[in-house]
Amino acid sequence: MSRALAYCLRTVKLNRSDMHDYQDEGVQFIKDHPYCGMFVDLGLGKTVMTGTAMLDLIADGEINKVLVVAPKRVARTGWPTEFDEWGHLCFYKMSIIAGNAKERAAAANKDCHFYTVSVDNIAWLCEHFKTKWPFDAVVLDESSMFKSHTSQRFKMLRRVRKYIKRIVELTATPAAEGYMGIFSQIYLLDEGERFGSTIGGYQDNYFTQNRYNFKWKLRPGAEDEIIRKISDICLVMKAEDYLDMHEPNFVPVPVELDGETAERYRMMEEESLVEIMPEDFDEHLDDPIVIEAEQAASLQSKLLQMCSGFIYDTKIVGITEDDKVIKQKDTYRLHDLKFDALEELLETTLADKNVLIAYHFKPTLERLKERFKDLVVMDDDGKCIKKWNAGKIRLLAAHPQSAGHGLNLQHGGHVIVYIDNPWSLERFLQFNGRLHRQGQKFPVTIYQFKAMLRTPNGLLAETADDVVIQALVEKEDVQDAFFELLERIKGRIKRRKKSKNKGVWDDEE
Repeated sequence: MSRALAYCLRTVKLNRSDMHDYQDEGVQFIKDHPYCGMFVDLGLGKTVMTGTAMLDLIADGEINKVLVVAPKRVARTGWPTEFDEWGHLCFYKMSIIAGNAKERAAAANKDCHFYTVSVDNIAWLCEHFKTKWPFDAVVLDESSMFKSHTSQRFKMLRRVRKYIKRIVELTATPAAEGYMGIFSQIYLLDEGERFGSTIGGYQDNYFTQNRYNFKWKLRPGAEDEIIRKISDICLVMKAEDYLDMHEPNFVPVPVELDGETAERYRMMEEESLVEIMPEDFDEHLDDPIVIEAEQAASLQSKLLQMCSGFIYDTKIVGITEDDKVIKQKDTYRLHDLKFDALEELLETTLADKNVLIAYHFKPTLERLKERFKDLVVMDDDGKCIKKWNAGKIRLLAAHPQSAGHGLNLQHGGHVIVYIDNPWSLERFLQFNGRLHRQGQKFPVTIYQFKAMLRTPNGLLAETADDVVIQALVEKEDVQDAFFELLERIKGRIKRRKKSKNKGVWDDEE
């Protein structure tokens, strides 16, 4: 064996003959449908299916250059690593379009068959080539990132669509945030054949709008009609139909807010403001610091921050010469309850486990790094992935937004901890799929930390954490669930005032 051949084969773990029947089915579907959606569950191998189909089409002379558009880490490490692990793909090296403009241009102009670019750079790439678009096949790995019809990435790809012979859209969650995002994804496939060329027409045909909150809701029967219309060009594969995998085990980790912490939370919840004493934070002020939430969305943010042990105070401190507002964001730490509970969990139940920790807020990450010295933070280039999968990292912290797509982390552990709870259902499902996927040898356990609150008579009351977790587990819209909570809070306040006037507490609080 030549040295060059041995080098190519050094990372190979599987060959084409090892592909499952359902993966062969996926390959054939892509080959039979020039513009198609592969709505394939996490862990079923959509990368190898797509790569194999593209390889066959190149061999048949139908296409020459394949562009993969993916999240940053997936583009840089996910696809190249996956190709390295398959014997029939390992000989095809990828040109990674990244770096500064000069480096990106050089990579884009390389003579090879496969290219990857991050979704953040696709608009630049479209502008770079304009009418001389060289890629006759485009793979959108996580097509849900093109769900916004107003995004620059969608508009620019729409401009070069006529030069593309084949498009494959990959995602496990095409409609995780609702069916409105289906329009732009399908438009890139059929150029308006199924749902028309405008978002307005799509909305009028399949949705009604609430005239009070302006939210769109599917018309009765619209969901079935949308699915029927796209069924000929979209292949759906569910993990439970093909893999012998247990459902993840969700374990709530309650953390009770008490004393001053609980009082502050209730004040923010009921009055949309909180007062904190400056001496608690080494502030040289005489008057209390008042932090307000000016609207429902910001109230949701403030309450989730308080559940996680801190609160932001954003102030306008000036205006630039071109009339732009200058803001200053101060962070106030309120409690360590979740971090104390996490430390206890890591020292007991999870003492011998490698743990993937999901955080949402930057102050949470800073406190994780302060508290746990062996913590490793997922880097932008995904260089720590190999160490994690080799079992050499005990605690790996990652943000669901940046580590939720396309990363294979199932070999390094089977425990996820959400110390903050993400608002996005799509990010929640995708992040869980980093461990709960094909190749995982153990049942996946997902710990969800949630702040608890008790009413003055000792009964449990809902917190923002409760609402988010319940909505995510039931696959509902987090924003809707939170607005419903606000209505319940208003009712609770009214009952409380009524009960106080009678001299009793309402047991339904």
